[in-house]
Amino acid sequence: MNLLLSDDYLLQDYPELITNTIRSGHATCVRFNRRGDFLASGRVDGTVVVWDLETMGVARKLRGHSKNITSLSWSRCGRYLLSACQGWKAILWDLQDGSRYREVRFRAPIYGAELHPWNQSVPPMFSLWTTAANVLQSPVCCCPI
Repeated sequence: MNLLLSDDYLLQDYPELITNTIRSGHATCVRFNRRGDFLASGRVDGTVVVWDLETMGVARKLRGHSKNITSLSWSRCGRYLLSACQGWKAILWDLQDGSRYREVRFRAPIYGAELHPWNQSVPPMFSLWTTAANVLQSPVCCCPI
């Protein structure tokens, strides 16, 4: 018996075309949250916009970077968003109130930042890497000092 054909998940209807568009500047990276109801977009000007896809409105507009956003990562619970930019900075945002929970500055542009997908700690831990220095730093604790 072919298990792939008997899977009810695959028998669902999926949209064949996009029914809505979102316009908010030039996005350099986008990332859905785990449930798929919010979309974070990083822009060239350093702004991070969080979209509520149910209402198609802006849930949060986060300003704290000065250069191109290179990476976005959601926490498993959806409360925190990690953003990194070419301006040598990574910011962990608390989306409950839109504040900067933790900010880390480096000596080179950051090209990737990820929250660990199974990390249940609050605040979450994250890893950062820069291709300029080819350095991986893992993990960085987000706890305030």
